[in-house]
Amino acid sequence: MSRRSVRRPLAFLALVLAACSDSTAPDAADDLELSEDVALSAAAATTTGLLVLRGDMARSGLPGAFLPGTGSVGAVSESCVFEEATNSWFCEASAEIGLEVERRITIFADDVAGPLYNPTTTDSIRVQTSATGEIAGERGTISASHAHDVTVSGLEGAETQRTVNGNATRDEQVTFTGDRGTRTWDGTTEVAFQSIVFPVNGGHPLSGTLVHQVDATVTISGAREETRRISRRVEIAFNGTATVPLTVGTLECTLNLETGRVACSR
Repeated sequence: MSRRSVRRPLAFLALVLAACSDSTAPDAADDLELSEDVALSAAAATTTGLLVLRGDMARSGLPGAFLPGTGSVGAVSESCVFEEATNSWFCEASAEIGLEVERRITIFADDVAGPLYNPTTTDSIRVQTSATGEIAGERGTISASHAHDVTVSGLEGAETQRTVNGNATRDEQVTFTGDRGTRTWDGTTEVAFQSIVFPVNGGHPLSGTLVHQVDATVTISGAREETRRISRRVEIAFNGTATVPLTVGTLECTLNLETGRVACSR
């Protein structure tokens, strides 16, 4: 059984464009190749999503949490404003890893919402996040929006790890024009964060599962007309290392969380 490697583009949005290149045009792809395209998209969303989750923790003021390029943050970010009516912090949109990210943060001690993180009494933090971005490339444009609602628990006392549970929705639209005509990829993905355990002070998730339910329509126009509807379930299981298993239905792959590379078994 051979391994088929796929190169990672520079950003997760650009990776979706690579999945829709001429070599993997939907009109020429069988179910296996479509599953590989889905694997690429889910892998890109995962590596970026983990950075956004760490940003959630950092903005929330959790010690040992890191935003890319900023180091540790010990208090709720100065860009956030506490709203007494909702007992939550609202963080205006800011640029992170090429996306515009907006957050609402609610801090709980003994299940009661309050304004301050306390390392002794805070037991969980709820973060509602939306992220949007667009890339214009030589071959086409990609736009995506992502919204998640997660709870970070296990915070009370001197914790060494934190657990994330919650859900997300991701919308992606791709327009590609090439020799084979114009193709539009329009899809929605429902994501479940299932007991994903993060070590304090960095490191890859120790355990837990990320599940993507992908539903998309691929439309081809130009020399020929065709519309395809696809539905795939993607599961990524974390194990404390950089290389984790990624499955799309019966297709087995691995994802390197550091490089973003995906390798699938044929």
